[in-house]
Amino acid sequence: MDEVQIYDRVLDDFKIAELPGLSPGSLIAVAPGQRNAEQKCCICEGFLEQAAITEWQQAWQRLNQPRAARKRLDDDVPTVMVMRQLEKANDTKMLIRGAWDRA
Repeated sequence: MDEVQIYDRVLDDFKIAELPGLSPGSLIAVAPGQRNAEQKCCICEGFLEQAAITEWQQAWQRLNQPRAARKRLDDDVPTVMVMRQLEKANDTKMLIRGAWDRA
């Protein structure tokens, strides 16, 4: 990690997009052979959202509608971590009047 910035507020989507290394404009400076898959996707999405012809932008929006709906659904459903049971339950120990050595 080269640099860390701490903000005293929640950044909106526009501010996040302007952060170095995240915007398509800053990613274009990276040589094409050195870009990872996430950076390539970010550049493609930026192009489709901002610079592509209208037909492509509309197709991109239609493609993203189900994805956005699924993301909203996933965000609304609470997640719970489920652990498996042990084959043999651990012994229960009770502290006797605060004496840690007599359990």
